[in-house]
Amino acid sequence: MLSKHILATIALMLACASVSARSVRDVLEVWGFDFASTYPGDVELDLSRQGIDDLDGLEDAGIMLPNLKRLNLSGNQIVDQSEPTYVGSPTRPKDAGSQTEITEHVPKKLTGDIFLNFKKLEGLHLGGNRIENLGWLEVLGRVCPNLEGLNLRNNKIAVIPEGIFLRFNKLEGLNLSSNKIAHLFDGAIARSLRTINALRRGERVQWSSFAGLESLKVLFLHNNLLSTLPQSFSNLTALEELGLNKNHLSALPKNFGNLKSLKKLRLDENNLSTLPESFGHLTSLQTVDLGKNKLSILPESFGNLRALQKLWLYDNRLDETYNAVGYGGLNPLRLLRKRAILRVRRVTSLHQLLGDLPLSKIALEGNNLDRRVIDKVREALPDAEVES
Repeated sequence: MLSKHILATIALMLACASVSARSVRDVLEVWGFDFASTYPGDVELDLSRQGIDDLDGLEDAGIMLPNLKRLNLSGNQIVDQSEPTYVGSPTRPKDAGSQTEITEHVPKKLTGDIFLNFKKLEGLHLGGNRIENLGWLEVLGRVCPNLEGLNLRNNKIAVIPEGIFLRFNKLEGLNLSSNKIAHLFDGAIARSLRTINALRRGERVQWSSFAGLESLKVLFLHNNLLSTLPQSFSNLTALEELGLNKNHLSALPKNFGNLKSLKKLRLDENNLSTLPESFGHLTSLQTVDLGKNKLSILPESFGNLRALQKLWLYDNRLDETYNAVGYGGLNPLRLLRKRAILRVRRVTSLHQLLGDLPLSKIALEGNNLDRRVIDKVREALPDAEVES
């Protein structure tokens, strides 16, 4: 027996088969909602994958559902206000002159004030749409002050404007994965009295891309085009989970270790050849994936990760000569003879580096490590599953 929700969805698809724009109002009316009534008991509205490309009715839905806390609009055809609309095409066609611009009804696009009536909204899902710009977030942060989760994955976002999240003081989860983000603004002036004075003088304050997100605990930026991270990235000190995998990162900021609340970290599928010495300051870290990079050494501070339980180092450049962190596996005496270094550093083998960590799993396959090195790692970690 098909549910009422499924039957309503099928009816909507049939009713709108010949209509170019499908609105929020269309969907809710087919589902039996009366816009003249209120539904105070409904706290969640799932409008995902309904083919919506017109947000008409969303403002009224905020009045109809006064206690709504979670709104899902993912998997639709929503665009932001900056994109023009023409008959027969959601974007300007190559031969725009041959098309007739819509004058009777322009599908309502994404703006911040469209959420004006959602005062209690805590979670907003907009993943899998056609959003390109984030200017509307400035208003959203003002009209939805209780927002805790924001999902913008799998859109067409290329730029995170500086200071765009300044009003999102309660945001704990942010998903910007699978977009086209290649650069993050660093911000020249930190949050301080200096900033306040600059604002009073009418000077332009340059914020970082993530300024204002002091409460953020989860951030997903994987599958983007990032090659560097700004120093200000380490200001996200409340972060507990961070996804930066599938980017083009060749290095991490020197102060990356300031993210001391971090418990889960993914850096796999990047171009990292080294890790900063501050990496060992991530003392809350429990799982870290460093697979598919270009790592030949680990920093000496790596042995300080005393909460680390799972470590993935597969498909890197660790080889059979690995016997010294900081030398890339080369004999330090040989380097001294060649005057390549001026002072002797402590030699630490791989098994010594990892031996005191509470690891339950470590993945080392896809490297060129000698069997003796693997055996010593197994001896040093008798309770760990060692994949080689």
